[in-house]
Amino acid sequence: MNRSLSIFLGLGLLVLASSQCKKTDEVPVIKETARNYWDALFRGQTRAAYEMLDSESQGFIVFPDYARKVGLYPSSIKEVRDYWEVYYPLTEIQIQSATFDRKTKTAVVSLVLTQPDPKWFPDDAVAEAESLGLEEGEKGRFVLRAMTEALREGTVPVVKIAENTRLIKEEDEWRIVFTR
Repeated sequence: MNRSLSIFLGLGLLVLASSQCKKTDEVPVIKETARNYWDALFRGQTRAAYEMLDSESQGFIVFPDYARKVGLYPSSIKEVRDYWEVYYPLTEIQIQSATFDRKTKTAVVSLVLTQPDPKWFPDDAVAEAESLGLEEGEKGRFVLRAMTEALREGTVPVVKIAENTRLIKEEDEWRIVFTR
């Protein structure tokens, strides 16, 4: 009887230990997924960030709308490439914590994002572009050059923003839940 009890307890401990290992193994993957998402956004890799969204998010926001909402539309235009080259080194991603619910297959990663102030905008450049009579694409490139130069000169304030990024596990892969 003692041997049966020992085996039973041993199996119970093994099951408990393996479930704890699986739980702790999820946390690094969840953190890495959130970090990769924000890194893609900060690099201007909007398509890669969009591809990390869960199926429900991709169902309610199409890529062009997503790209406009989160930043600049990806482009091979020199001004866009220059902007992201200057922008990315001013960013930092600090993961504070990650929690997940095994039952609902959801997770939340709390981060602090350091980045150029997303509310800052070169109003003077817009006014100058309008006074020069620039329209649409040329006006946009003019303003973007001004923004890039302001980033380069350090005149755009860098801010820290607390962010909670939600994830959901779909088919054994953690995906970002985009909130409107």
